[in-house]
Amino acid sequence: MSALRKDIEKLRASIIDAFTVQLGINFGAGQPAMLLPGVDADLPAATRDYFTKLARNLDGQIEQARQRGDNARKPDRDHCWNELLAIWCEFGGKASGKAAASFLMAASKPVMGSAVPDITSIMRWLERRQNKTVNKVKPVRRRATR
Repeated sequence: MSALRKDIEKLRASIIDAFTVQLGINFGAGQPAMLLPGVDADLPAATRDYFTKLARNLDGQIEQARQRGDNARKPDRDHCWNELLAIWCEFGGKASGKAAASFLMAASKPVMGSAVPDITSIMRWLERRQNKTVNKVKPVRRRATR
């Protein structure tokens, strides 16, 4: 996670750069830029907010890893993955499937190292998580009317 944390600002800047065109003859940081046509005006602020949240979560996980030394404990892993999955969903991803599992795997590798399960195991975790959520919702019973 430390390596991912170090690259967060570059990734954020790259995303913003993909949606803007720089104005003027001197290209580089600090130069005025304009959003490309069709790009939502709130994209830069929303991207900044999401990356701030991601950085805060990564910092918290890195600190916890330093304190306990055991990064593979199930409750801690579940909490970490739930937080990362929430961020993934805020980016527009779905809470299940291979893309979500790949994101969890990539975001977990820097802190969990070799303890990160394979993609199939992560997908099973996502399925179990989804099933638990579905099972918590109780069906509404309607009274028969005559």
